[in-house]
Amino acid sequence: MSKETLRKKIHEMVDAIEDEAALNVLLEDAEVYTKPEAMQNDDLTPEQWAVIEQAREQIKNGQFKTYAAVKEHFAEWLTK
Repeated sequence: MSKETLRKKIHEMVDAIEDEAALNVLLEDAEVYTKPEAMQNDDLTPEQWAVIEQAREQIKNGQFKTYAAVKEHFAEWLTK
C-alpha cells in the first residue's frame, strides 16, 4: 500500500472517531512518531537513542523487511 493510500485511510479512520478520549490517545501516540523529543522522558541511554535514530533512517531508506517477509523466510528456513 502506498504512503498516500495509508495516509488517506488513516485520515478517514480518524475523521470517523467521535470519542474525544480516543482522539487524545491517538494524538499522544502520533506525537511519538512526529516529535522524537516527545519520548525524551524515557530512561534510554544516548547509545539506545543512537540505535533508534539509525533504525529510523533505515526505515526511511527502505532498508527493512515486513513481518510477512520475515515470517516467510523463517518458514522456509524451518523446512530445510
